[in-house]
Amino acid sequence: MLRYTLLALSLLMLAMTFNEPDSYWPVDLTLLGHSLQGNAFGWLFSVFLVAYIPLLGISAVMLIRYFSRFLKTRNALSLWSLLIFALLPLCALIRFNGWVFSEIF
Repeated sequence: MLRYTLLALSLLMLAMTFNEPDSYWPVDLTLLGHSLQGNAFGWLFSVFLVAYIPLLGISAVMLIRYFSRFLKTRNALSLWSLLIFALLPLCALIRFNGWVFSEIF
């Protein structure tokens, strides 16, 4: 379950880096009489900024886990698991890091 959550977060993080830093993703939700309005881009940026270090640690653990599994079994399933669940989140983290420091700061 953790690997699918990590994959979803890293794909959202990767999608976020293809936008301009001053993008505006309007949100206007009304549920049970309460309204939620704002900028989803800003919310996601704040979440990913706080979650960057924990995601980096989890991705490193997943990389070690899937790489050792690939070395033991050497089959196509373990290779795809290594590529999708370990290397893709690390690539997303690296791109987010580069995007933050080149575009924003």
